[in-house]
Amino acid sequence: MNRQRGFIKQEKAGWRYWLGVFMILITQAGVFIQFLVLVMMAATFHHTTLTEWGFDIPLLVFFLLVGVIGIVGMFLLWKFVLSGFYSAWNDQWWEHDNPMKIEVEAQREMIKDQGKDIAKIKEALHVD
Repeated sequence: MNRQRGFIKQEKAGWRYWLGVFMILITQAGVFIQFLVLVMMAATFHHTTLTEWGFDIPLLVFFLLVGVIGIVGMFLLWKFVLSGFYSAWNDQWWEHDNPMKIEVEAQREMIKDQGKDIAKIKEALHVD
């Protein structure tokens, strides 16, 4: 079943739709899977490597340390990296065959024209 809404073609039937659903679910689940892998790798590192090197850190303290390092890393990413990432992403998205660019430019022109019309109405009514 094909439907046309604006410029985006929407297809809700067939194997490609369900492949898209599967890809979205796997991508969203990937965040949690990565967290579980981090926890398991950290526990393995603590049990095998740190104890062999002579560091007798309790497991809870080690996980608190890993958590603090993770929170500091996320803060640094939020504060210093993400703004540049999104700026570059938006620039690339806008410059390279963005399908919405034509419609956004048309809306921008329409708003300019409406602004001119409003200015003419204000002038005719002697309103500032």
